[in-house]
Amino acid sequence: MANGRRVDHNIDLVIEDWKHYGVGDNIWSEKVGPLDGFHSQLRVYPFGRSFEDEHANAYIYVFCGSGASEWSCEQVDFDIICWDVQSLPRGMVVASGPEDFSQESDNWGNDFCPNPDAQDLRFRARISLPSPPETMPAGLCDIDLSQRLTQVAFRFSTGPCLFADKRVLVARSQYFKQMFAEANWVEGRTNEVDCQSDPTMDRRSVHALLLFLMSNRVMPPEDPEDYDYYFALRRLADRCLVKTLVIVQFFAP
Repeated sequence: MANGRRVDHNIDLVIEDWKHYGVGDNIWSEKVGPLDGFHSQLRVYPFGRSFEDEHANAYIYVFCGSGASEWSCEQVDFDIICWDVQSLPRGMVVASGPEDFSQESDNWGNDFCPNPDAQDLRFRARISLPSPPETMPAGLCDIDLSQRLTQVAFRFSTGPCLFADKRVLVARSQYFKQMFAEANWVEGRTNEVDCQSDPTMDRRSVHALLLFLMSNRVMPPEDPEDYDYYFALRRLADRCLVKTLVIVQFFAP
């Protein structure tokens, strides 16, 4: 059961030349909501799921990213509106909640009748999903915050420095733990990490890694298909012995 604060999310999906699709063809929207919590996605069959369908079908899905085998998300408020792109955004309601979702019933939908003269169709869904609980990220609970706060500066050839709490670096990375524990490391004496001549420690990757160490969340790139970013971050995490960083790419089923 999911209670507590909820956040509204909007899903937009445009289907171009919808009459070119066949029976059973379907299109997924982008996912909205936290991927490690409850998130949602829209799925549309422009010509229905089977030949017995006389209308097109639109479904809204709710997924649980916590890894639980059993879950429920009750009284989810949502609505789906469809209209043709060439007209004013004045459409018809395809489906509306509230409804209960679970691992056994993760979607809800309805039929709709597109304008036969329309070339492109637009769908907009609004759904209210529970926010993930605010908990201390794993690995931060054991940090002794009574220790003196020391900032570590990361210097780059361009742009300003990045700063991080040494207590977090030592607790979450075996590489940084060794760096600041042994006297033969210059960084341990100066509390500065020189990234200017290290190609694996570019500013974007270091920024993302530091955010992960503080929050257990991977900052997504502006371009979802920027795989160079993911590989660079993965290489840096391996370099710094951050074994808990696992990047998962979510694809539509």
